[in-house]
Amino acid sequence: MSQQELAHIGFDAVLYVERGVASVREVLGSLKSNGSLDEVRSHLTSFDERQKAVAKDHYDALEARYRN
Repeated sequence: MSQQELAHIGFDAVLYVERGVASVREVLGSLKSNGSLDEVRSHLTSFDERQKAVAKDHYDALEARYRN
């Protein structure tokens, strides 16, 4: 099936989840085997990219706004 057909029946998210699970297994497997992330470092996002992806600035602003 094409990507469009799969998306139409709801498989777009499943495919992303499957790849995400495979990535987690690869990274954690390397960490377990080698005791570090050196071998998979090129597969990891940077700290700044991660912060942007999870909208950290937005949530920091909300926290500051509603803190007291």
